[in-house]
Amino acid sequence: MKRIRDEFLYKLEKVLPLKDKTVLEVGCGDGRLSAEIARRCKRLAGVDPNRDLIDVARSRNIPNAQFYKRRAEDLPFVYPQFDVAIFTLSLHHIPIDVMKDAIDSVVRVTAATGPKDAGHIVFLEPGTKGSFFNAEIWFDACDGDERKAKTRADRAMLSHPNLELLHRLKDETAFRFSSVEDFRLSMTPKQNLGDVARFLRRHRRILRAERIITVCRVKRHAHENPPRL
Repeated sequence: MKRIRDEFLYKLEKVLPLKDKTVLEVGCGDGRLSAEIARRCKRLAGVDPNRDLIDVARSRNIPNAQFYKRRAEDLPFVYPQFDVAIFTLSLHHIPIDVMKDAIDSVVRVTAATGPKDAGHIVFLEPGTKGSFFNAEIWFDACDGDERKAKTRADRAMLSHPNLELLHRLKDETAFRFSSVEDFRLSMTPKQNLGDVARFLRRHRRILRAERIITVCRVKRHAHENPPRL
């Protein structure tokens, strides 16, 4: 599986430039996107609960980035020190009972950068349209049916009392598969395996995944009485 289209950062920077910003990436994984973010910002901190993925991210030796094995609801930082926080396809993976705690934790460390500016939190989340999404459902592939988790994540970000919605942008990522075997190895389908070849032919081996970019501003009163650490 090869990613052949990804315009997330291009679209994000049209409404929220990252130049000279300090950025927190929540759910950095192996650091693939972290490297792209770091090239655009002043300093990057990435967190992820998976030790193996954090080790891969660190092995990239990104000069202005540091990576930490931590969960979003248990950040190691003193508040507030980031201009922008980005949840990278991660909020819907957080258990519903701690989802608000995770956002609270990120709000706590995301700061206003000046008297007329504010801290921002960005949520990159998968949508429910596109051939990649259809493959996840029909073949029970990749992360499978995450519609309930996506709905809960959407509700959590849009209803949070300390966030003000600024932008909702649609995005799309495209992946090319070289063969049926590539699809099976990359997506680990669990059902309807006999349909894979026909499905890939129909889509010319390119599957598209909808993404939703939500940009929020941290309300100023969120930092008036921060908790003691």
